[in-house]
Amino acid sequence: MMKKFESIPADDGTQLLSQSAIQLGGYDAIHQRWRLDGIKGESVIFVTAEVAALSDDELKDMVLDSPTAKPETQCTLQRNEEGYTFINLNFES
Repeated sequence: MMKKFESIPADDGTQLLSQSAIQLGGYDAIHQRWRLDGIKGESVIFVTAEVAALSDDELKDMVLDSPTAKPETQCTLQRNEEGYTFINLNFES
């Protein structure tokens, strides 16, 4: 499973704190904890082709309903050109 996640891009200055393989809704994903510009956050990353049939709202709901999400957290979603879909959540400043 990890091989398909070997090319996950990171923003300049992002410090990766931890990373683990997970499954959500039957989909393979990577869960990352990171720090960037004094903000800590987390990302759940999918291979875009594998979740192409799901809408942005369906993906967000799946992640927000999982144990990964803290209560009342906000999230953002980005499908990038490298073939990954990022859902960022659990932000702390």
